[in-house]
Amino acid sequence: MLAVTRQGMGAPVPVSEEELLRVARTLEMYADPLPQMLKIYGYSMVDGWSSSVHLTIGMFEKKWKFHRDLPPTTVFVYGTDPTTATCPGPTIGALQGVPLWVTWQNHLPHQHILPWDPSIPVAIPSHRGVPTVTRLHSGIQPPQSDGNSFAWFTAGLCDVGDLFDLHLVIADRSFYKDGSIYMNYVGDNAAIHLEWQPEYFGEAITVNGKAWPFLSVLHHIGSISSNRATPDFFNLSLSNNLSFTVVGSDSTYLHKPIATPTILIAPSEIYEVITDFANSSTSSAELLNCTAYPFLAGNQETS
Repeated sequence: MLAVTRQGMGAPVPVSEEELLRVARTLEMYADPLPQMLKIYGYSMVDGWSSSVHLTIGMFEKKWKFHRDLPPTTVFVYGTDPTTATCPGPTIGALQGVPLWVTWQNHLPHQHILPWDPSIPVAIPSHRGVPTVTRLHSGIQPPQSDGNSFAWFTAGLCDVGDLFDLHLVIADRSFYKDGSIYMNYVGDNAAIHLEWQPEYFGEAITVNGKAWPFLSVLHHIGSISSNRATPDFFNLSLSNNLSFTVVGSDSTYLHKPIATPTILIAPSEIYEVITDFANSSTSSAELLNCTAYPFLAGNQETS
């Protein structure tokens, strides 16, 4: 769960789509190195045997640099402590058959940094505080550990993997020129509801919390995990025409690898792919997206 926007609970400053696009276009592409996703081990090894551990992971407010040319952005982040907490949050590495216990702690401030809809009574606390709950997808756990919408709570209650085992979390964001993130709070149909928008489309593409980063890759087979959590789709390809070899998606592996020049990623979908950059005919390559938005019916493209 990641929430970013302008500070405070007041209405965002009005801004046109042209201004949001202008801010995105001022961000130089490939200016920031691609961050490595923080990894937390959900098990321990003693004398060659794996055993269960109990992790404590908190949610914190923090300043985050999405791009070299943007001021720091206020975000909500996950981590074992405020210093090492990241945006997006860390990946937990687990072993099949080894149980894992996680205690989630809420260290968020009294007020939310996002505009929110007070007409929905499900998660409005009696006292100040930001309600939150961590949702677990594709796990094997009892219902009470699933993270349903009624299990929210408020405050009061690092190790990077191998360079070629990359986790790429792709998301779109629109920024104000002061670095804070824009979220449109004006509803599409004011006669029904003043605030609800069915989708969010950002003008800048972020990967692992950086807008248009770069990554130095050796001539080596690279294993990449890709996922995203915003409403539109990505149709990914490489500018040097290398293929992706898909070995898995979401929570399972494929029966056999499939080579494809493009990958269409739906909201919150995950792919496990391998690309051999030793076969590249160029010294650099871009990860491209050619999906129009809104998906299928749109006439605009992200990149």
